[in-house]
Amino acid sequence: LLVLPLVSVLSLFYLSLSSEPDQMKKLKSSAGYLVFACLALLLTACASSQSFNTEGVNLKLKPADAGSQAGQKVIWGGSIIDIRNLTDKTRLEVLAFPLSNNFRPDATATAQGRFIVENPGYLEPREYAPGKLISVSGTLLSPQSGKIGDAEYLYPVVKASTIRLWKEKAKSSVRFGIGIGIHN
Repeated sequence: LLVLPLVSVLSLFYLSLSSEPDQMKKLKSSAGYLVFACLALLLTACASSQSFNTEGVNLKLKPADAGSQAGQKVIWGGSIIDIRNLTDKTRLEVLAFPLSNNFRPDATATAQGRFIVENPGYLEPREYAPGKLISVSGTLLSPQSGKIGDAEYLYPVVKASTIRLWKEKAKSSVRFGIGIGIHN
């Protein structure tokens, strides 16, 4: 938020130097580079830290309908139910939800089944705790049978190429209205 006012001030400073004599050329050149660097930083800050490549991805395939679709590329997301660190990989059990345009799971929508994520290496259980939202891109492996309670369940398994852990949305405490408000 402070970058935009800084860029504005530097731009004004740069423009004021444009009418100065030749001895100010070095300072003017340095200010130009500084303005350019600030603009580049601003644009970089606006870019997503992790994006998903949708080339070759079956965006219509849902976990509940995956069956034996091994080899398909998918982007799925949902709420973590369980995490297990194994010798050479981490397995996440995820309750799937529909994804928004930026691939964030919509946990207020109807669940679309469950799936397993296999990630090579270690994921910190405190960061990837049950209830956290993730989005995953990867390739479907053969489904694996498991249980939910006493019921048998066939889990689609995604070999992860990218995992995005979503931060909780900030809850606004600002309320607008006319009248009297009484709060406990």
